[in-house]
Amino acid sequence: SVNDPFVTWADKHSTVPAAVHCLSLTEEQLMALDDEAGIDFLRRLGVTEDYIQHFWGFLCHSILNVSVEEVSAAAMVRWFRRMVGRSSMEMGFADCGLGELLTPSKALLESLGAVVLTSTEVSGFLHSAGGERCEGVVLDTGVKMRARLGVVSTLPPPTLLPLLPKQWLDKHASIRDLEQLKPCKYLSVYIWFDRKVTEGKQMWARVYNKNDLNCEFYDFSEIYTGKDVRGVLWKDRPSFVGSNIIDAGRVGDMSDEELVQGTLRELSERFPLVEEAKVLHSMVNRVPMAIHRPVVGTEKLRPDQASPVPGLFFAGCWTKTDFPGSMESAARGGYLAADKLLERNGKEGGAAVPYPELQLGARLVGAMELLRPRVLAPMFRAITRLSGGVPGEAPRSKL
Repeated sequence: SVNDPFVTWADKHSTVPAAVHCLSLTEEQLMALDDEAGIDFLRRLGVTEDYIQHFWGFLCHSILNVSVEEVSAAAMVRWFRRMVGRSSMEMGFADCGLGELLTPSKALLESLGAVVLTSTEVSGFLHSAGGERCEGVVLDTGVKMRARLGVVSTLPPPTLLPLLPKQWLDKHASIRDLEQLKPCKYLSVYIWFDRKVTEGKQMWARVYNKNDLNCEFYDFSEIYTGKDVRGVLWKDRPSFVGSNIIDAGRVGDMSDEELVQGTLRELSERFPLVEEAKVLHSMVNRVPMAIHRPVVGTEKLRPDQASPVPGLFFAGCWTKTDFPGSMESAARGGYLAADKLLERNGKEGGAAVPYPELQLGARLVGAMELLRPRVLAPMFRAITRLSGGVPGEAPRSKL
């Protein structure tokens, strides 16, 4: 943002040529960046170290869930284009715990004639006599379920691959290579207070610092509408705060109590009332794989929803959705898998809404790429120096 008080004008100027270059790329050119780390890409284009850490570091950590030093430049640039290539963007919150969405979803599916099995796991996949085609699944109860149109698997690679027949792995390198999609761990901390502490805010995030625990926070008492199970308006309840510790492998083996105390310290830096409030209850949810880690070389591994095995389809945020791993990407992966299944069976798809092309303003900025190497890049390097910074060198502290 032009008005960002935490970075200098030199930092802001330094990122302009990089933004122009990002908005100029074709899909083929973007994918060629997959073997380069985000930080190397940005340094190559002259972005200052402060702006890399403040803006691009925050973007990579909060959205892509890995550091700018590790992230695939292709994944980073794809999200940047998606973000700035729109004229507007909105954020939505669920009006209840996500687990509560299962009950109405289950009823809707059953009303359409589906059978919904809970507390049931798949223990293997059925295949044709020659092993070429996927024909169904085997449940942990021993029941064999034969597919009419195909099998859509939403399992992430670490869970999926051990269940697949060996001949599929031996034959298809694109499936075998999914082993390289490693899990990004999350620690979600929940704290119930005895009073309001967050000054009416629904959601906020910390300025990026790689040594922090948490990235973003939510006060569900300010988000949820209606009443809780006791008939109390959520707005009248004390603060119930949740936070996310992203890519949690970096924090080691901290105990739940250490994580809660660290979260309280970070909360109190913004909200002084936290120190006066009493913690009524706390909980830490440890999520072994929230998404895959989009590190160098992984963007090209994300598979099409129609797998190379006839009858087998992949759904999930780790598939090729043209969006970062997330709940939104998982939902899009499901729609795309449904479309591919229908199309492979001679039926009409259309469930997944195509992403629009970049807005006109973003395309015009990208068109300036012809001027970047000989005109824009030298000009903005000079402007950066005149503004008090040196491209490519670590700038002075400004806080």
